[in-house]
Amino acid sequence: MKKTIVFQTICLLTLLPLFCGCNDTDDVTSIFTGKTWELTFITENGKHWYPFPDITDSNAYEAYDFITGDKRFTITFTGVEKENVIDGEFTASGSAILSGTWRANAKKNTFACHIKEQRVIDADDKIMAKIIDGLSRAVSYKGDNDNLFIHYPYNEKVNLRLAFHVKRKVQ
Repeated sequence: MKKTIVFQTICLLTLLPLFCGCNDTDDVTSIFTGKTWELTFITENGKHWYPFPDITDSNAYEAYDFITGDKRFTITFTGVEKENVIDGEFTASGSAILSGTWRANAKKNTFACHIKEQRVIDADDKIMAKIIDGLSRAVSYKGDNDNLFIHYPYNEKVNLRLAFHVKRKVQ
């Protein structure tokens, strides 16, 4: 009997770290900060580029191809986390230079972005206009240390995601 109690106690103690290490919140500091994010595409339901009705030129999408394209959009977040909420600032560049503030809630996966300064470099870049619209209307996020998806309502029927990957340095 004594051996059974000792065995059960040991089993419970070995499982204790498993239960203590689990939580239902993201590490928002690790996800967002300390890296530069590069736009991969704007998507609906995991498909590649969403076919915007007002952008019929396929070259517009191809220009943003993260491997072969000649246009890039990058964004860097800084911030401080307190009680599962991170507030901070961001800077972004592409066919426009942007800066502003942002907030993410690790428990609810909510995300908001407020553009305070915007300088357009290429007014003809329709994809850039969609990126700015997406950041301005963002409501939530999903991500990890390598991929980030910022969700926003595009219209009454369609929700889109700005899909980002960590920008890799070419060596």
